[in-house]
Amino acid sequence: MKFNKISKELKRRKIKEIGAYDFPKYKISGTNSFYFGGIFGVRGGGKTTAMLNIIDIEKDIMLKGANKVYFISPTCDSKVQHYIDKYPDNFCYIDELNVKNLDDTMATIKEDVEKWKAEM
Repeated sequence: MKFNKISKELKRRKIKEIGAYDFPKYKISGTNSFYFGGIFGVRGGGKTTAMLNIIDIEKDIMLKGANKVYFISPTCDSKVQHYIDKYPDNFCYIDELNVKNLDDTMATIKEDVEKWKAEM
């Protein structure tokens, strides 16, 4: 895993308003930045287990309220099914990575973000 520093221009600036929304801090990183994770590797290498472990550690943030996890993986074993069943509003499972699925997912995320910005 490689961590890169983010320039000061790209860091989120706290909104200077009464009742401004302050993002919660993740346990793993200690930051309150946007979280995007991608794990790539050979079949049977533990990618699904690793990502589900990260989600489990951060479930009080990632799987609560309006937050959503988009889980794209051809593997839908009992561990993944557990999250699909337990968090139906927050855990979105996509069974194949192709251009159409990725475009649809990105469009859905954009719509959710715009809706959230309007409400918050």
